[in-house]
Amino acid sequence: MSKILFASDIHGRKSRAARLAAIVAEEKPDRVYLLGDFLYNGPRNGVPEDYDPMAVIESLSSFADITFGVRGNCDSAIDLDLLPFSVEETRFVEENGKRIHLQHGDHLELLNDIQKGDIVVFGHTHRPLLEERKGVLVLNPGLISFPKGNLPASYLIFDNDTITLYAIEDGEPLCQIRLGE
Repeated sequence: MSKILFASDIHGRKSRAARLAAIVAEEKPDRVYLLGDFLYNGPRNGVPEDYDPMAVIESLSSFADITFGVRGNCDSAIDLDLLPFSVEETRFVEENGKRIHLQHGDHLELLNDIQKGDIVVFGHTHRPLLEERKGVLVLNPGLISFPKGNLPASYLIFDNDTITLYAIEDGEPLCQIRLGE
């Protein structure tokens, strides 16, 4: 069984990318899946003090050998060329005996090959989500930057049969699901 980390929506924030790199070094996942919006902050978010896309690339490079990404709505082709790992529009993977569909957006009704028992992981909404819909586990790790409402910045870890949402600041578990229960 593998330990998998999911994170989304860095939006060019140097401090958040550095924190993610520290989490990856500490957690030692087998793979990291990043769900888009890597470098650009987006027009609605404003420009934070720590906006530094090149520093984000440097932080992401520290774990690029275990990282795969999917493209977000704020990711331009030229930005994706700078990333040190492969990025696709969407991606199907098999991890811990589960089919997992990865995408950035929340348009889940557009998914064709989803079957009962699959897992769908997406970013984009800046809100964490762990729920079952018609036999499909739907997950959102929240985001690394620009949380909405009073929600903390967060990420997910899928380890064996357990999926846990963690706060990025202090690593405290926020929510957990055990598969098969």
